[in-house]
Amino acid sequence: MVTSRTYLNAGKLPTDRLRNIYGRNIVNPENLFVYDRTSMILEDGSVLELSGKLELNTGCFEDYGKSTVLTMEKFAKLIIPSGTVKVDYDSEITIAAGASLGIGEDTTFGPGCLVRCGKSITIGKECVIGHRVEIMDSDFCGIIENGEQKSRFGQGIEIGDHVWIGDGAVILKDVKIGEGAIIGAGAVVTSDVLAHTMVAGNPASVIKTGVDWKR
Repeated sequence: MVTSRTYLNAGKLPTDRLRNIYGRNIVNPENLFVYDRTSMILEDGSVLELSGKLELNTGCFEDYGKSTVLTMEKFAKLIIPSGTVKVDYDSEITIAAGASLGIGEDTTFGPGCLVRCGKSITIGKECVIGHRVEIMDSDFCGIIENGEQKSRFGQGIEIGDHVWIGDGAVILKDVKIGEGAIIGAGAVVTSDVLAHTMVAGNPASVIKTGVDWKR
């Protein structure tokens, strides 16, 4: 038996509703487009800078019933400088108070992604971020070593242009990933990855150098 599925329609009604609620928080609200079952929380002082287009909760089947949630705490920023950024269904993006997340043009997030920005995350253009990838620039809970509490935040996360992050990978704080790098499925990245380098494993280690990829 063949099961017939249809994608959720691009939602004019929820798009208009969220623009009306949060228009004061959005630069160029006409560049925000959401699909059904999208939730947004933009607290006072948060700014969604949309020189480019942002699409939320793309690709969801009607019978999945899954949503995407964008939460921006006070004075948080989300910056899309150009092009189009697409975030698939069942994803969650949280930007803490005063933190900043920047995403380059034509970058896509697969289903079930989790982005938690406590200070600063930048993601370059033309990146492909696979299913259930987690990107977190903070420990979010305080770690105490020999009676001294360590900072929850590092220097942030920087992901270069044209980076491919495989399904289920985890990118942690204080990491820089160079242009054209490939992060293997399930990798846990705790240190820098050079440009055009493939890494895999937990913790991630170099598998190959001099690599490139295309969609």
